[in-house]
Amino acid sequence: MSRLSRIVRFSFLVISILFFSGLVSNAHAQTGNSLFYENEHYLVIENITLNGDGTGVGLTLKDCSHVSLYNVHIENFAVGIEIQGGLANNIYNPQLIYNTEIGLLISGDYGITRVFGGSIIANGIGIKITNSSMMNQFYGTEIELNKQNEVTLGDYTYGNLFEGCYFERTDSTSDNFFDMTGTIGKNTFYANKFASQIASKLNVFGDSNVFRDNIFDSGTVSLSIYGTNNAFSDNRQGLTDAEIILSDGGTDTRYQNNFFIADNLPQLSSTDPKISDYSFVAIVLLFIFIILFAIVIVKKYCNKIISD
Repeated sequence: MSRLSRIVRFSFLVISILFFSGLVSNAHAQTGNSLFYENEHYLVIENITLNGDGTGVGLTLKDCSHVSLYNVHIENFAVGIEIQGGLANNIYNPQLIYNTEIGLLISGDYGITRVFGGSIIANGIGIKITNSSMMNQFYGTEIELNKQNEVTLGDYTYGNLFEGCYFERTDSTSDNFFDMTGTIGKNTFYANKFASQIASKLNVFGDSNVFRDNIFDSGTVSLSIYGTNNAFSDNRQGLTDAEIILSDGGTDTRYQNNFFIADNLPQLSSTDPKISDYSFVAIVLLFIFIILFAIVIVKKYCNKIISD
């Protein structure tokens, strides 16, 4: 390899490292009143501790994309973390505690904020998603004891996923798990646990929401369903007694394989969701076709015997 070729390759390597380091940057162990980031991409922020005075926003991401937050502890602001617009930001193990209004606020178009683990506890509202934000995902997050409600799904939000999360109502909170009155639906609640030390309310609004494989543990939960084509299946009672009181104000709600003791929750909807009306008509038509086909075959066979 020539000397010139080695120099060119080395120069290219140095330029590539400098270019990549410009795309991905880190912020470590910052402390202070608040942090604000705008139009940042591929930024890593980790080991942050912020303590406020009950006002303002602890950490703001405005029009940022592919930002990763690790181990951020934010408490006693009005809002713990606010994500305005942007796309595909990730939050790992957040601790959002005692924020007076909202623990995590997600707003603006697009969305796909993903939260993994962590605790969102004793805020005014735990998580608020609004302004057309969509497809946000929460995995294994503790969302409990937030005074107004655990999750507010605001105007025109849809497609959000809560999987393996923990929700709890106590005598120091309101009785509402969620505020879903503004949502248009298509939200999924899968394998979560709902615990209640008081009589609480779980009101489901919007269309095509899915509640599946959730556990209801202790207390009485008044489940009210509105909208169209919501599905409630494979949910069950936990280790301690839980009672579900159903009020279904929706249409075409589907229930299947739910297991609770001493409740009035139906196990199946009036129309089996596995067999649609179209399928039934198709089966009848197929049966008639088979009968007519058999008659034709028998008639031809009989004519052949007569002719012989």
